[in-house]
Amino acid sequence: MSSWACRSHSWHWNQSSDSKNTVIALIRSQATAGQLNELAATRKNIHIIETDISSLSRLEETANSISKVTNGSLDVLIYNAYSAGTDEAKLLPPSAL
Repeated sequence: MSSWACRSHSWHWNQSSDSKNTVIALIRSQATAGQLNELAATRKNIHIIETDISSLSRLEETANSISKVTNGSLDVLIYNAYSAGTDEAKLLPPSAL
């Protein structure tokens, strides 16, 4: 079983087709997650977490939420989002990413 975290909706559909995978969908807002919520309703291995990549505190909350879902072990993180961020995010060393 593998655990995956990513923001790409088509990717969620693909990876979640294998029920052995745990797929964590990171979204900006529930207001725009209609199709993803519909998919998650039919595939119990999809976990949806709302976050803000420009906020260090929200990313820390997101990491804690992912850790609870995966029992502290995430196999793959695909980070395909970008934000110019806030000053606090700019202070992160590369090892924090």
